Amino acid sequence: MTVNAAQEVLAWARQYTDGEYESVATIPNGVADEVWVVVKREVNGESVRYLERFNRDVYSHSTKIFEGEQAKRVFRGLDHLEGKTVDVLADGSVMQKRQVVGGSVTIERDAKNVVIGLPYKTTVETLDVELQGATGTIQGSNKRVGEVVLRFMTTTGCSVNGDLLPFRQLGERVLDQPAPSFSGDYKIEALGWNNTITIEQDQPLPFYLLAVIKKVSVND
Repeated sequence: MTVNAAQEVLAWARQYTDGEYESVATIPNGVADEVWVVVKREVNGESVRYLERFNRDVYSHSTKIFEGEQAKRVFRGLDHLEGKTVDVLADGSVMQKRQVVGGSVTIERDAKNVVIGLPYKTTVETLDVELQGATGTIQGSNKRVGEVVLRFMTTTGCSVNGDLLPFRQLGERVLDQPAPSFSGDYKIEALGWNNTITIEQDQPLPFYLLAVIKKVSVND
């Protein structure tokens, strides 16, 4: 559940993981609450239970963080994810998914700061548009979304109705650097008569969607 008293926001969202959440608790810690869960997972053919803490700056589950390491390709200490396919974020760049074998993974290039954990997907699906027209509700009428503005904050990558948004701009040495984060409005046009929009992030990268603004035309 998301609670933001200043913005009068109170909203539930379903949380999925590779396993089952069995218990959840929040613990006050200074300016923010910590969220702890007991999660049941199937690892290497056995049922196990882990005590895990959510981290708003980590975008995978049951994650192990390697920081300040000497540059290398093999990362060990992942026995708790044996046999699992994991997301890998190396020096800020998304690597190919890897399977944990023998408690370790090998990535395609040397890296110092690496984050490895179970993948998950964030999905936002908008509701049907409701406006009061001259004759009442527009439910049941044909509605065309001519333009959508997505308002992001420090977001790196996502897709809309299955199409990846190109946040990266062309320039010198851009392919040698992690994709930059984006804050601001992103305009999308000509989405057609389907006024429901699905926005997804399936990479281990930040995703903060602040608003979805639609321009809609109605045909009775």
